[in-house]
Amino acid sequence: MNDYGRPIVMLTKSNGLVKGSIRSVDGINIFDVLSNISELFASFGGHSKAAGITLKNENVNEFADRFNRELDAFNKSLFDRTVYYDISCFPEDIDMKTVKEINKMEPFGQDNPSISLLIEGANVKDYSTMGKDKNHYRASFVKNNEGIKSVGFFSSLSDGASSGNMMCDVVVTPSINSFNGYQNVQGMINGVKTYYQSEDGYIKYLDSIEHKFTASAIESSNFTDGDDIEFDTITTDELRNVLLNTSYQNLVIVDDINIAKGIYSVLGKDAMSKTHISTGEIDESVNGANTILLSPEYSKLKSNIYTRVYYVNVNENVNIIKRLSQTLHDNIQMVIMGSIIPAEVKVLTITRLREIYKVLRDTKDKLEQNSLVTVGHKAKYQKI
Repeated sequence: MNDYGRPIVMLTKSNGLVKGSIRSVDGINIFDVLSNISELFASFGGHSKAAGITLKNENVNEFADRFNRELDAFNKSLFDRTVYYDISCFPEDIDMKTVKEINKMEPFGQDNPSISLLIEGANVKDYSTMGKDKNHYRASFVKNNEGIKSVGFFSSLSDGASSGNMMCDVVVTPSINSFNGYQNVQGMINGVKTYYQSEDGYIKYLDSIEHKFTASAIESSNFTDGDDIEFDTITTDELRNVLLNTSYQNLVIVDDINIAKGIYSVLGKDAMSKTHISTGEIDESVNGANTILLSPEYSKLKSNIYTRVYYVNVNENVNIIKRLSQTLHDNIQMVIMGSIIPAEVKVLTITRLREIYKVLRDTKDKLEQNSLVTVGHKAKYQKI
C-alpha cells in the first residue's frame, strides 16, 4: 500500500467464490466505498481502514472498474506520493565539504529526517543496472557539465532517460561512499521525474528507436483470430482527461511511430509531462504510475498492475486487442487517432505490413532484382 499510495485489494478464489482483503489509506473510509457498490458482493464487512469481501467470479471485473471509479472521486491529495526536498541546488554544490557539514546533524531518523536535495533539469550519464535481478542502478545526474554519482534501489530509468534524451528532476540524499580506502560523494536517489523539455526532444528520441517500432509491427503481424473480441472505444479528449485527472493504473500502448509522434500534440504537454514513458517492456518500478508504452515487445508484455489499458492506432486492430486482453487485461479500450497523421506523411499501415511480410515469408521465386531480405534463417528474393 505504501508503494502505490492508494487502497489495496488482494483477491483469492475459494470454494467457487472470490474472497478479498482490503486495506485503505488515511482519509478514505473503505467501508463507505464498499457500501456504495454493495450489490456486487455476496457479503462484506469491516471498518474505515480495512474490510473483507466475498463475490462471484463474474462480478470481479465490474468490481475492479467501479471500485476504481469510487476512488477517482476522492481528492487526489489523498494519494499523494510526492517526493519532498529541503532545497534546490546544483551538482557542484554537493561536494565532500558540504556533505560532511550535513552529517554533523546526525543521527537522522523519524524526528530528524535526512536532508534531501533537488537537482532540476539534469541529464543522465553513465547509466548501468546492478544486482542479481538488475533491479538497482547507478547513474550520474549532470547539469552545467557537473554531475553527482548516484544509486537507486528497486527502480530503474526508462530508455529515454537513461540514454540522456530526457530531462530529469532528481531528489537525492547526499552521502559519503567509502570503498577500498577511497571516498567520494554519492547521492541516494529518493525520486526522479523524467520529461521531455520540448516536443522536438521527444520526436528526436522516437527517431532514434524507429527500428523498435518496426520490430513491434512485424511481431504483431502474426497475431490472428481477433474477430470474436469485444472492446470499447474512447476519444483522444477522453484519454487526455484520464491522464490529467488520475495518476495511476492507466497504461497507453502505442506501436506505430507516426501515432507516437502525433500523440504529444494531441494529448498536450501537461498530460505528457505527468505520464511516464517507457519503451519495449512495462517498467514495474514506477508502481503502476500512468505510462505510455512505446514500441511494445508483445512477447514480454505481461503485468497485473494496470486496471485500464488503452491501445492507440489508426484503425481497429482486433487481433492486437485480443492479444492484449490475454496478457494484460480482459477489458482493453481502443483509441482511434487517425486524424493526427499529416496528410503528406505516407503511412505504412499494419495491414500493408502484414501483406509485405506474408510475401517475404511465402514466396520462393527469384525475380530479376537483387532485393535480398532475410526471414528467419532463409534468404529469399522478392521484388516489392
